[in-house]
Amino acid sequence: LTDPGVASVSLANFKATSVTIPATVVIYGTTYKVTAIDKYGFCQETNNTLTYTYNGKSYTIDGSRNNNTVLQSVTFKQPSNITTIGSYAFNSCTKLKSIVIPNSVTSMGTAAFKGCISLTDVRFQTNADGTVNLKTIPTQCFRYCPFTSIEIPEGITEIGDEAFQFNFYLKTMKLPNTL
Repeated sequence: LTDPGVASVSLANFKATSVTIPATVVIYGTTYKVTAIDKYGFCQETNNTLTYTYNGKSYTIDGSRNNNTVLQSVTFKQPSNITTIGSYAFNSCTKLKSIVIPNSVTSMGTAAFKGCISLTDVRFQTNADGTVNLKTIPTQCFRYCPFTSIEIPEGITEIGDEAFQFNFYLKTMKLPNTL
């Protein structure tokens, strides 16, 4: 618990294949909003390196010492209270296939989804006016992810360095006017 009435998610050594992130949790009779996924939130502590193959050539992903080789799906209980997805929160979740980033998210940390080498579907939940509350896709956010297309929604004003680096399969990207 970070502040009275506020809780964050941090699940090091997480073993489940799927998770639903609740909007609130009750601890000793007090209800807390779940507002953040902590830095390294879904990582497993290992010393493994991560390699994958593209067009017959093997690549090693740098800094992937926290591989999560079990998590396949993440959903957010609606309406979500998550405002922050921390740095490396889903780093090297190698079996994560899709993610819908809730419109409640206002910030994401560096490399939040870096090394998710099975992530083929990334979508952003939008507000009624088609915008998102998130302003920046951070540095290395989707580095090494294999999705073929992505639509960056209105409201995003900045894309960090190397946000889509080594996305060999990326063929189309729709950019917003707010960028």
